[in-house]
Amino acid sequence: RLFAECALLRVMESIGEQILQCPERLSYIFFHILQEAGGMEDGAATTFSINFETLQDGLMQMSVHTNPYERKKMPNGKWELGLNFDDINESGIQCREGVAKTYKEPASIMVVIDFLQCYRVPI
Repeated sequence: RLFAECALLRVMESIGEQILQCPERLSYIFFHILQEAGGMEDGAATTFSINFETLQDGLMQMSVHTNPYERKKMPNGKWELGLNFDDINESGIQCREGVAKTYKEPASIMVVIDFLQCYRVPI
């Protein structure tokens, strides 16, 4: 069973492509696949099924709109801020079924001050 789970994770990573940048979301999906296959019990033959749409959730939204400071009408009809990998990962941490915007980026002078403090940019 352990070998099958390792193979499942490797297949998810291979077909997930950019979702590798979101390990918490990948872990959340992996857990749900295991639960649908009968849980963690080591029993008879098990079939794991990967829903490609669930695995790739969020990437289509990112390809449509990535600017986190501007609202844009998305294909689902809602006006939303742009999505990024942090939002996809946070959706996994928060155990959300679907991917949604979870973080509102700051848009003030504090961004510049934080940048100068963190990176010590010479003026």
